[in-house]
Amino acid sequence: MNDQSIGPEIQPTVENIQISQSQSQELQEQLQIPLVLEEIRSQTDGTPESIKKHFETLSFEDFSVFLNRLNGYFRNIPGQHTMDGYGLMMNGYVPPDPKDRVPLMKEAFEEAVKEDSPEKCATVLGMSILTIHPYVDGNGRTSRTIFALLTNGYSGSKEDKTLFSEIGQKDNENAEDIEFNGHSRGNIKINLDPSSVKIGDVPLSLLIDAEIKWSALTNRFGHNLTEYPVRVGELGGLHFKYNPRSKLNEVEQRELNKIFGSNAIAFVACINSFSNELYKKSLKHINFEGKEYDIISAQNIIEDITVDELSKLRIAFRQATIDYVRKIMNITKRDDFQDIYNQYSAGLEKWRKNKN
Repeated sequence: MNDQSIGPEIQPTVENIQISQSQSQELQEQLQIPLVLEEIRSQTDGTPESIKKHFETLSFEDFSVFLNRLNGYFRNIPGQHTMDGYGLMMNGYVPPDPKDRVPLMKEAFEEAVKEDSPEKCATVLGMSILTIHPYVDGNGRTSRTIFALLTNGYSGSKEDKTLFSEIGQKDNENAEDIEFNGHSRGNIKINLDPSSVKIGDVPLSLLIDAEIKWSALTNRFGHNLTEYPVRVGELGGLHFKYNPRSKLNEVEQRELNKIFGSNAIAFVACINSFSNELYKKSLKHINFEGKEYDIISAQNIIEDITVDELSKLRIAFRQATIDYVRKIMNITKRDDFQDIYNQYSAGLEKWRKNKN
């Protein structure tokens, strides 16, 4: 088994992705979500508790077969698909290196099934799928379906079939309307993006960003940061324009630009890999809302950073991304987890009340 393929493999060729309307209807009748979920229901009693217990009996390879089939349905790919994606979860976040996706999914699955409740298992799996982004498309819909399975269960009733059909809608489907013909976009009911939850007045995503940045700073410089002042949470990106005076070629400059586009994780990677000299060169003094700050600026180092220093940054960035995913995997260990869970499940609870 290689690190990017789980279970029987089907390549996403033109022949098996581009499906006519009649073929699509036939496929939906054969491989629609209820059929996949009916298989789970046939092995459980359909409750969240029994579904979690069922997941506990599965190997990661078996769970991946189920997950890949589920994602394949969302993308109209017959049979089973494989983890193959790379894309943005949200603005300012770049998912893990493709080689790390399947190992991280295995780690997330093993952590999730050890949780002591279906709700915690659902949150770990749902958020991990969204953060790892193992598929080209359908990550949000796949993560929501897993979350709903473990929090709502699946009885096979008309109501449950309607629920899973609706949460399986694309995030950008009818994006101009929250409601369209009585059906909400899937992410209206369940949105596992950390930016959708607030702890007090602060979005969870920004809170996690601040935590990992402050941790990186204090690990390197200690709690006395007067020698290396920097505004926690700020990193100046590079609006790409090839600089012939740089020691990096155009491809390498674009890579630096891409890394800096990940903001918080790039900040941590810079702190963990830059020499003191390069770090000092990277600092840019700014005035923000009447206060003076230093930020890490890619523009400041574009002419100084070497190929070797970029290589160190690349390695640090890959590790920082893995560490970020693991922080998400441990979301249930937070003191504010119940508040986080309540906000994630609020849309689902509202849907249930409206149906009653």
